[in-house]
Amino acid sequence: MHGLRKLQPEQTDVSPFRHVRPGKISNTRTRGYGLLRCSTRTGIGLCRSRNLLWKGVLTMNKLDAFLDNLQNEIFEEARQALGEKGFHRWRNPKFGGRMENPDGHGRVTGECGDTMEIFLKFEDNRVSHASYVTNGCASSAISGSFAAELTLGKDPDELTDITDEKVLETIGRLPEKDQHCAGLAARTVQEALNDYMIRQRDCK
Repeated sequence: MHGLRKLQPEQTDVSPFRHVRPGKISNTRTRGYGLLRCSTRTGIGLCRSRNLLWKGVLTMNKLDAFLDNLQNEIFEEARQALGEKGFHRWRNPKFGGRMENPDGHGRVTGECGDTMEIFLKFEDNRVSHASYVTNGCASSAISGSFAAELTLGKDPDELTDITDEKVLETIGRLPEKDQHCAGLAARTVQEALNDYMIRQRDCK
């Protein structure tokens, strides 16, 4: 446009604690970059006031500390509710995921609405691999994980001994309102075993 001089892009100094350098301030233009407002004219290096930026740093530190404390409180409550073994398994899940071409598969929906699936792979009539999936709560996931682990190395007769009491005993502790999750896991194991036995019978 006539009468206007086009400003050339120049390097922007975004250091939050650097003072204004010597130079003319007239005819400069500023642009916003996130929380910082920086000059596009050489010689202007101050991005807002250091007090404002320092206040922002302190605020972020307080937020980080708050989130750390909140996470620690949640972990401690979970440890008290689930016990040490249950808490560790919740933090480090095992045996999760679907299995392709299982020898036995069980799927059960509990009274609470949670659904669990157990997958079993057999070698020489003993469980060699096991896994589970669930759309339920943490207690369901922990129960499914330990139930899958309990099946490893067992033959069909030994699998029938996996009950809700056995699963709960292996976990150590669950909240009283979630103890039915151990029963859901045990029933799903029995469904997977039943599926395996039917397949074996049909193959004969």
